[in-house]
Amino acid sequence: MASPKAHLRLSVIINNYNYGQYIEECINSVLTQTRAADEIIFVDDGSTDNSLEIIQSYKGKVDIISKPNGGQLSAIIAGAEAATGDILLFLDSDDLWKNKHLEIVESTYNSTPELGCLFTSLELFGTNSGPHLSNERKHPSKIIESKLITQYLDQFLGRPTSASSFRRAPIKQVLTACKDLEKDFRTSADKVLSQGASLIGMSKLFIDERTVYYRTHASNAFYYSNRVSEKQMQERQRRNDLISHKMQLAFPFKQNAGAIVREMKKNQDSRLLDIFYKDIPKRMNLSKTSRKLLKRRLIIANTRLKGKHHHESHSTRRHDNMTNTNLKARPVRWIMNLLSKKQKVTCSPRASKITGRYKKLQKACKRYRVNLVDAKIAPNINATLNKTQPISNRLLSQIAIYPICAQANQNWAELNDDDKSNLLELWVPKLENMSRQYDSILENQKPDAVLIFQGYLPDDAILRQLAIQRDIPIIAIENTMRSDRLIWESISGITVNKNQAHLQFWKNQSIVSVKEAQKSAGRYLSQIKDVKKPSEHSSPTRKYNWNADSKKILFLGQVYTDSSQLFGLGGFNNPIEVIGALLKWTEKNEHSLLIKLHPKEHEGNNPVTLTPYADITYRQIIEQHSDLLRKLGTRIYIDHQNEYDTYDLIEQCALVATVNSQAGLEAAIMGKAVIHGRQCFYGGLGFTHEYQDNLDIELRLDQALQEGPKNINDAKKFFHILFENYCIKKTSDAVALLLSSKL
Repeated sequence: MASPKAHLRLSVIINNYNYGQYIEECINSVLTQTRAADEIIFVDDGSTDNSLEIIQSYKGKVDIISKPNGGQLSAIIAGAEAATGDILLFLDSDDLWKNKHLEIVESTYNSTPELGCLFTSLELFGTNSGPHLSNERKHPSKIIESKLITQYLDQFLGRPTSASSFRRAPIKQVLTACKDLEKDFRTSADKVLSQGASLIGMSKLFIDERTVYYRTHASNAFYYSNRVSEKQMQERQRRNDLISHKMQLAFPFKQNAGAIVREMKKNQDSRLLDIFYKDIPKRMNLSKTSRKLLKRRLIIANTRLKGKHHHESHSTRRHDNMTNTNLKARPVRWIMNLLSKKQKVTCSPRASKITGRYKKLQKACKRYRVNLVDAKIAPNINATLNKTQPISNRLLSQIAIYPICAQANQNWAELNDDDKSNLLELWVPKLENMSRQYDSILENQKPDAVLIFQGYLPDDAILRQLAIQRDIPIIAIENTMRSDRLIWESISGITVNKNQAHLQFWKNQSIVSVKEAQKSAGRYLSQIKDVKKPSEHSSPTRKYNWNADSKKILFLGQVYTDSSQLFGLGGFNNPIEVIGALLKWTEKNEHSLLIKLHPKEHEGNNPVTLTPYADITYRQIIEQHSDLLRKLGTRIYIDHQNEYDTYDLIEQCALVATVNSQAGLEAAIMGKAVIHGRQCFYGGLGFTHEYQDNLDIELRLDQALQEGPKNINDAKKFFHILFENYCIKKTSDAVALLLSSKL
């Protein structure tokens, strides 16, 4: 005896805005179903007509939600949040259902347990009549996974709202992820439902049952119009990108050859294969020859997977090595090998330790078809060194500047000509030998790319220059102020380059909403001490007692040679000159100043000499500005031992000054006025103040104090884009995925 079918609870969600003249007909079509709805939720989206008066007569039969006007997506989300059914069916208040709609929907879900969403066909009535255009499918009736088609081809794999139904749990995940898009989808919310369902991996079924009457009138003519303007196409693309962006953040998925193969294997439909080999390979930038090979392989795969006999010549069978093999498994390997040639990446010694264990990173890279090879110099490598010098002395001298400055604990401009000459004579031969060794490694390994750390320390700088000369792609990677994020750079090969951060901001500024940026900044600030790197950016809990009778100014310092040599000081020679100008301005205006120096200078080691920094900035302030410090008395304090809570200091102060400290960006998202040097990586974007040199710094400080914080929401957007869109997670998988995507 067959087991009885499970009873599915069906929740009907009707969204309405100023469609009072259609409501009765719509609700009656639901109430007269042969299979009654378990729950009917009517969401009125702030109508200004008589809609609410009409719906009151259905009280007791229909749950009524009245909300301020927010658009169709907001109404759908409100209904979905209130629904308790297993299946959610959406209905626009101007449309109707035939009386067997719910019966057919329940029967289909019961007979297909793995089904995630169901779409029926439509019949037009009103100003137009007849079958709806979308009934003519150009895709398979059943699609188990549709991520790739949606992501690569922007195909709308769905139906208008009234012909759509979804399992409650996964579609609520989609709506939660896209909640910030309510303003962008005041109409056409079915795009979010259908596209989101694809990107989350829901199984879809299209049935040719015309159980929906779709009303056409002046307000929804865009649904059945064949004529679409260029502007409308651009707006559609923009909104598609918004959904993809939200879903990718909430439910990241891989867009690689393996995903194509898995989707092909699950769906086993020739029409879907047509989409794969005709369109998706173009988006993956495959060559014409590779596309032809892929087409042939997919045809073979489709035939074999369906158990059909494929007639091939003896030479073809021999070439493909298909005799006496598992015919279901082999096409998968063929296509993966075709689409994903294994790439070799030479990794600098510092970069190999970026996520901890090198072997773990190497193993993760293999999963993404990247062969990571260490560029560690072997003891006997001198036997194979090239006799010619691979890098000129001029370039080696430029590479030597940073280690010289780090060794001398001075900026290049502070050194006299004799010291420069002597130090270059010491360093250039070392770098010359190192360049020959690394050139030999690259010659032997012949990598497709080079992975380096930061790009300015000697080993990495030499590998970078050799890669440039050999036209090998470079990917530089570095830690950030967040212990769980890495920043990368694939154009200049030096991570302190600020252009990438700016480009990412300009690219994504219009996509990221203010609400999303505020949430992201709020989450970060609520757990700020948990995501900091302990050795460099830790912050104690002790609070500083400011002078209550004056303006509170906070200076955030950096490691002396880094702020001088790497980030640029504009018209200043070193950070001590910036601090001196700040001390004079503070004394002149009778403000209070706390100088918070970088904790690494007190506790950390120089990366070149491997000796302690020994409070280099603090010692120079004491030596060069002792008179000013005496004049300021209790209105100045230098925290060089990381005594006080950085974020409490930021909260209490009226102005934050810095050269290029990442903590200055944190101050900006905390709503503080921030002033920094002209070459700061988050400068020039309109949410901070800037100074150039000794001639303008006092004027700029006065302006910053008077005007206060600027464009806090833009600061939060930049922060969100920097760490959520641009930076990657500090995991082996994330680094491997970055390498794979850049190759």
